Amino acid sequence: MGTARPLSRSTTGSRLVTDSAAPSPAGGATAAAAAGIADAVLKSVGTHPIWQSFAQAVVIVFDHDLRFVSVGGTGLADMGLDPARLVGYTIFAALEPDVATQLSPLYRAALAGHETTADLPLDGRIYELRLAPVRDADGVIIGGMGHTQDVTTARKTDRALRESEERFRVAFESGPIAKVHTSLDGRFEQVNQAMCQLTGYSASELRSVTIADITSLADRAADVAAVAGLTAGERQSYTLEKRYISATGVVVWVTESVALVFDADGTPLHFIRQIQDITHRKEQDHALAEERRRLHEAQALAHQGSWEVDIDTGAVTMSDKVFEMYGIVRESFGEDVSEALSLIHSDDRDRVTAAYEACARTGEALKVSYRVIRPNDGELRHFDVRGRRLPQEGGGMRMVGAITDVTEVTRQVKAHAEARAASAFQQAVISASPDIVYVYDVATQATVWANRSLTELLGYGGDDTKGGGHVLADVVPEEDLELFQAGLVAVGEADDDEVIQLNHRVRQADGTLRWFSQRSTPLYRDERGHVTQLVSAMRDITDGMELQKRMEHFALHDDLTGLPNRALLIDRLNTALARSMRDQREVAVLFCDLDGFKRVNDTAGHAAGDAVLLETARRIQAVLRDGDTVARVGGDEFVVVIEPWNRPGRGGQPGTDRTLALHVAQRVAAAVRRPIDVGGVEHVVSASIGITYGSIAPTGHATATTADAVLQDADAAMYRAKGLGKDRFEVFQHTMRADLAERGRVEQILRSALRTTPGATRDRTARTGQFAPTLTAAYQPVFAGRSGRLVGFEALARLTDDKGLDIEPEVFISVAEDTGIIMPLGARILDLACTQLATWRGQQPGLGDVTMAVNISALQAQHASLGEEVRRALTEHQLVPSDLILELTETALLQAGHSTIANLHVLRAEGVGIAIDDFGTGYASLSYLATLPVSSVKVDRSFTAGLPADGTCRKIVFAVAGLAAEMDLTCVVEGVETAIQRDALPADVQLQGWLTGRPARPESLDLRQLMAHGSC
Repeated sequence: MGTARPLSRSTTGSRLVTDSAAPSPAGGATAAAAAGIADAVLKSVGTHPIWQSFAQAVVIVFDHDLRFVSVGGTGLADMGLDPARLVGYTIFAALEPDVATQLSPLYRAALAGHETTADLPLDGRIYELRLAPVRDADGVIIGGMGHTQDVTTARKTDRALRESEERFRVAFESGPIAKVHTSLDGRFEQVNQAMCQLTGYSASELRSVTIADITSLADRAADVAAVAGLTAGERQSYTLEKRYISATGVVVWVTESVALVFDADGTPLHFIRQIQDITHRKEQDHALAEERRRLHEAQALAHQGSWEVDIDTGAVTMSDKVFEMYGIVRESFGEDVSEALSLIHSDDRDRVTAAYEACARTGEALKVSYRVIRPNDGELRHFDVRGRRLPQEGGGMRMVGAITDVTEVTRQVKAHAEARAASAFQQAVISASPDIVYVYDVATQATVWANRSLTELLGYGGDDTKGGGHVLADVVPEEDLELFQAGLVAVGEADDDEVIQLNHRVRQADGTLRWFSQRSTPLYRDERGHVTQLVSAMRDITDGMELQKRMEHFALHDDLTGLPNRALLIDRLNTALARSMRDQREVAVLFCDLDGFKRVNDTAGHAAGDAVLLETARRIQAVLRDGDTVARVGGDEFVVVIEPWNRPGRGGQPGTDRTLALHVAQRVAAAVRRPIDVGGVEHVVSASIGITYGSIAPTGHATATTADAVLQDADAAMYRAKGLGKDRFEVFQHTMRADLAERGRVEQILRSALRTTPGATRDRTARTGQFAPTLTAAYQPVFAGRSGRLVGFEALARLTDDKGLDIEPEVFISVAEDTGIIMPLGARILDLACTQLATWRGQQPGLGDVTMAVNISALQAQHASLGEEVRRALTEHQLVPSDLILELTETALLQAGHSTIANLHVLRAEGVGIAIDDFGTGYASLSYLATLPVSSVKVDRSFTAGLPADGTCRKIVFAVAGLAAEMDLTCVVEGVETAIQRDALPADVQLQGWLTGRPARPESLDLRQLMAHGSC
């Protein structure tokens, strides 16, 4: 039957039954027939599974007239239903009109043989309504029945379960600790990213191996034994240290905690493993052991040994070095404290014994000097002993310490002097350090000493740093206090040489908060080994934290406008799509591309262009609501994300969200097209806007479900808006995807054609019989109108795909201009045209004064490399500048910036011809025309087509020809297709059109015929 669908809020509330229920008219034979049908329905219902399973809910039976035949169940009172107000009434008579309207299709669906389900919200509860047909013994539907049951608690439980599962999934996948699920035979079933980072394997690679495969061979036996104890029920979990072998062969030490998961029946399902990298700790342990070894060697060189006494038993343990320094052998020593004391000189023995007993009794540190007469050689030697009392494992106390041979008093004095000097040096360094160094008392939570940097950096001084100290709660803000206290706990558990580092904020004396990096280590411990004071060094990292924050902002925002960039846009769009699943609504996206922005950049410079972008960004933001997003994703491209749940009146009728998107697009377009003043000059741009919708939820519309797909659809709609005239918006249609895909295909064909030469492509086609994308040129002759003499050719770009089919020039030229391929395309056609003219002149000496015209784009014309490309092509093919004519459309020249005009002036001065193509279709003024370095104008074919009948066209053609003659310019008339059109033209113009010669590839042109009969 599917999932229950909720009825709209307007259909439910605090009442279902109308106050004015009236039975549907039924009398005489009709009433009798209805009663017979009711009896038959009730008889069939008695054995229906729904009736038997849900008798404790509300159960209804109805006939084909939608009349309630029977109503029962213990849930009637909860829903406020009275059988007397239902039985015998149709749903339209018994129920509220809007309820009956919503329910009637479900009732009729049941009578048509379908089982349906719907949720009914009522008085804060949710009731599930299930409807089904009732059939007689022959299977004929004689009525319908349904039940209504309170499912409020079940719905809440389901939602809580889904939320719990999602939290577990996020915690598993995103946590910093490596976590895996392995099967009972050790195969990886599920791994998180932290595990992949720890081992160097990808998730798919791990799922193809077992836990034993990445475990060091030396640790596998222990691992197998631990798993066996787990599966045998001897323990619930275990933790062990082991080694992994990473993907690069590196040994990784880990702590692996493992638990076995069972199903409800107690059957083992899989293992959960949590893994922590302890490689660094192992390395530290190794370094510590090495340090202890070196310390032992250093003590031996320094004539120092160690000892230990069990205070309760008096048993003594001494290192070999002590026996060596005392001049006795281990075998002769009874290892008792009294015997150890007997070795001390009689004059020192009582003093040493008293110091030992004080340490054993009170925990006072043992520090005493004494003499020993060595039995082996009788030499009197001086010793210092240091020790302290410590608790023993299992109870009791012990004393541990070190004995140093200090016989050479001079060396000892010198060493002490050096130590004092070193201490003074360290004190001077600490006092002068720019970092804050302080001693912190754990019990009082106050500083007991601090260097002067505390005063200089934080403003605390005098009583704040010495004596009374400064209380922690007054220095660290409340938000960071828990982190700071956790750091104190970590220091309390640290070894003496271990450093704990954390970053937190500190409140200055004036209340300002600054970030500090703090490194702390234990300084003093009590007799139980607990840290009582610690020493910390704090460095101000506020500037670094602010820089990091700015870097994070720059990484997600546009440098110029401060708007979100593409990365942040994708993140927000994904978030909006995820919320769309929850709210069952669509996200609207507007892709805006500025029309005419390039003209501003070219004519007024990049500074003006930046000012236009900044003002455009501000205007778009101003017309949006709080919560909507506008991002800059390209040079002049902006994307707006409209989230429907921010719209006032949430829960409105279907289609409101899409209507909202259209309103926003209208406001954006209107805001953008207003003139923008930059330094007293007004610039006008507009926006071509593509609109699309995305949602993960089933909305009834075929919308995109990922951020990339939504942006692609909006981009396609924007291109459609541009193609239909710009300064407008278009809503995405699925056919646009095909258009966009076709443009992508053309782009790939064009790029492929530019990677090879036409000659190489022809050779490959001849050799293999397979076509390849090819970029060539076709040539259309131009003739003198008066004499009919061949005066030149125009080179026209042609592109064929990998199937040998031609692609229309307007299609691939448009793609080339949008993608920037127009530059290499123009260079290729220029080279082909010059090559062809040189080839023809080699074949026909009479073509010495014939010119070659090549179309160039506005982008080519403004580029600084244009002049160099032209000179290279002419020089390479032994042509002179006057052999070449560069054609630009009137529209391109109208929008030309300073760089374009400058390039054309240089080329014209060198002798290259400059022609205005499609003349008459733009709005160029005569004064502006006079400033351009042109040598010829070409009358657009739209005027030629009207000849000779259209008087206006004839006047325009003659006016342009006359203007050209007055300005000493050549006039070329395009689109001459008939002799009548030719005869209607002025005699001194040049002709180009199908009448005199169609565009053709070189191999199809007969040069001799063109030279002899071109005038027709």
